Amino acid sequence: MPQITPRLPNSSSGGARPRQTIDPETWTRVISLIRRPLREDELVSLKRDLEEVLSEYVVLAGAALSVSILNRRKDRFSELGRALREVVRLIEGLQVGDEGDFHTAYIERHLSHPMLDDGEPDDFEPGDGEQGKLIKFYDRLREFEGMVRAVTAACDEGQKMALKHSQDGLQPRKIWNIWVRATARVWTAHVGLPGVRHDGDPKGTDFATLIDILQSSLAVPYRQHTKGKDPLPIAITRALNEGPAAGDFT
Repeated sequence: MPQITPRLPNSSSGGARPRQTIDPETWTRVISLIRRPLREDELVSLKRDLEEVLSEYVVLAGAALSVSILNRRKDRFSELGRALREVVRLIEGLQVGDEGDFHTAYIERHLSHPMLDDGEPDDFEPGDGEQGKLIKFYDRLREFEGMVRAVTAACDEGQKMALKHSQDGLQPRKIWNIWVRATARVWTAHVGLPGVRHDGDPKGTDFATLIDILQSSLAVPYRQHTKGKDPLPIAITRALNEGPAAGDFT
């Protein structure tokens, strides 16, 4: 799966959570949905609060989306590690006898690679007390095998962190429902929710349009209910009818 790159700008520093910011074009579309006059400071506050819940959604949904990816990568790195261990075993089998043997010398004289040639005199002969190119080759393979084991372990730890951040494996669509409710609370506090019904199809309402505008500015994996038998307005109504639940943010 390709790496997720949100279209909404985000920035972070010092380990802070990435923050999603609503770009000017998207914000203009959002403002067009407001049916009553708002002061500039009220608009600033609305934008900040919408960005806050959007940021929380992207972090949690991103973690949920990462779990399966991390699991696949861990499996592949484990497979690579097993292959490298077999290579190391084969290489160790080649290290039989004195490294100064004639057959080794023939190889050394014709072996050239920047990572193996570094620091070695042109007149080097195996057995003269210096480390030969083949030995460097063997050592680098062992180092690489160790690095693969470290990356595999990192994948495992990353998966555990992703599971924790995604609220013990909460599915992206469930996190999307939480975001819809959080966005509804923000919109209600600042603007109100004209036309949104909890007992029917909110198709054509300002709030359904708001959700569509905001999620359309995110990368595709973060968008939900964009096609198929579960249309966006019905999904919004269902999310709102779920009511506050454990794990809701804001």
